[in-house]
Parts: sequence; C-alpha cells; structure tokens
Amino acid sequence: RTSYRVPDALRAFLIARDATCRFPGCSRRAEVCDIDHIRSWAEGGGTDGDNTVPLCRRHHLLKTHGRWSIIARRRDGTVEWQAPDGRIIITQPWVPLEPPDPLDDDAVPF
Repeated sequence: RTSYRVPDALRAFLIARDATCRFPGCSRRAEVCDIDHIRSWAEGGGTDGDNTVPLCRRHHLLKTHGRWSIIARRRDGTVEWQAPDGRIIITQPWVPLEPPDPLDDDAVPF
C-alpha cells in the first residue's frame, strides 16, 4: 500500500482483462471507466489487481453511495455483486486472467 493512484500498467491490465464496466449489464468501455477500489483505500484496500475493477462513473457512484456492493472477487476477475433486493449477480471478465504479482520484477501486465 504505497499509492492510491492506479499505475498505468495495472490500468492497462484491467482494461485488457475486463473490456467493459464490471457492473451487471453495463457495456461502457473500460477505457472510459474509473478504476475503483473494491475495498476502499481508506479502509485498507490496496491499489492492485485483486482490489480494483473498472466501473463507469454512474456505477462507481452506485457502488460507493448506493446499496449495490461487491461481495467477492476472484483472482481471475470474476465479480459477485449483491443487488439491493439481496440477489447475487456474477459478472465475468472479458478474458479471465490473474493479475501479475506486483513484487515480481519479471511480471508483465498481459
């Protein structure tokens, strides 16, 4: 945990893996999305591939201030959402990839 800002290599990885906003049913391109911390930075969440997803601004705000929440995120990018009515909705990454180890000097973002 050294930076809140998303490094360029991580942003590129998330865009390539996810392709779109990860909110259920949204098809806004990941390139124009915010990169959101699943567990907030203020609550100890890291800026890494295990704790970030692209969300368009509307869905970023719904997650942050609404009743939608991410209840699980798998290493391959699968995300489990909980809707306000309690339903669980699973979204899949465009390409299921595990993020590179941030401590591995030979790791590449793709």
